[in-house]
Amino acid sequence: MKRMNGMQAFEAMTDIDPQYILKCAPDAPVTVKHRGSYLRVAAIAAALAVLAIGSVIGWGSMNRGKNPSPTLPSEQGSGNVADSADTQEGTQTPTESEPPVTESRPPEEESKPSAPINGSYTTDKYTVEEIEGKHYISFADGNEKPTDENGDDLTVITGTYFASLEEMQKKFLTGDFTEKEILQLKGQLTLTDKGFEIPDMTKLYDAVLPEGWSVKYLSLFNNKISFSIQNDMSYSKEESDDSGESGYIALLTDDRYEREYKKNISSYVEEIKNNKIESITDFQGIPCSVYEKINDDVKLQIVMLKFEQGDCSYEVKLTYCLAHPDKELVNDKVPYDLEMYGNMKGQKFKIYLSGFEQEITSDFLKAFAIRPLELVK
Repeated sequence: MKRMNGMQAFEAMTDIDPQYILKCAPDAPVTVKHRGSYLRVAAIAAALAVLAIGSVIGWGSMNRGKNPSPTLPSEQGSGNVADSADTQEGTQTPTESEPPVTESRPPEEESKPSAPINGSYTTDKYTVEEIEGKHYISFADGNEKPTDENGDDLTVITGTYFASLEEMQKKFLTGDFTEKEILQLKGQLTLTDKGFEIPDMTKLYDAVLPEGWSVKYLSLFNNKISFSIQNDMSYSKEESDDSGESGYIALLTDDRYEREYKKNISSYVEEIKNNKIESITDFQGIPCSVYEKINDDVKLQIVMLKFEQGDCSYEVKLTYCLAHPDKELVNDKVPYDLEMYGNMKGQKFKIYLSGFEQEITSDFLKAFAIRPLELVK
């Protein structure tokens, strides 16, 4: 009997109470094979703004390669995006008004994207505007949502995948998206009256992980960036085996953070507050509150704790299974799953992990964090 891992529980854990997942586990095991594609940039030519009158923007041709990448279970759906050929951008000839290249401005600088001004910038495919602290992308060929063959809205719920945060940032700042990728973005980004909402690509945060853990890939789904992570020592090398310690780190907007925190932490504690265990008040040096939750033949122990580490503050929920018809799920030492809600100087994030094979420590919890990513120039 295999338990759902973090990949399989991605997003779903924000909507499903752990007791129901535990009750369903014996009868409904889920195995998901990874699929999708990494989009790797082989060479990126970027725009150099020419400050003279009559200046133009020169773009270099861009080539890309493709490698398979997984698809998150929660993002699988029936929506399909029709394939279209990758576009090749032509190279414009600089005008005479362009200043000559000198030793103080070497030629290789022309291959670097210009930093956006005040959070807003324009490429040949779209314009990004910062409005009241949020960022919206409007495409040059229109913001219409893609439709299917019947003219109905095509809901594309598969995220857009990237091999690294740097790759995603470069692609957005330079407009290095194919027609197919533009169509995919339009299908899965949130459309508002100001345009499609996206994260601020000039102020991104990378994931910080414990030793032995790594980022498999990252995805952009709606306006949320999620890192798929795993413990390399415990995660199976076989594609058909999804067991092992794994999960995700998601960078959340304030609105989404408050919505998920209220549902999974504050409202949850309010529901079980009368079942508090007074005899347990410490988790390896961190003050904690412990509760029991019983539903039919399933008994859970919930450990809630708060701590600060560096510039980050955390609130953690650990769930242990104390009783269950499937005895393999019962373990009062090894948690069934873990949720962490963090805040680093206003940037909110959530961590979800499952598939644990051994006890976890307070040092393990403190090893998770996020850090600012410098603007790629």
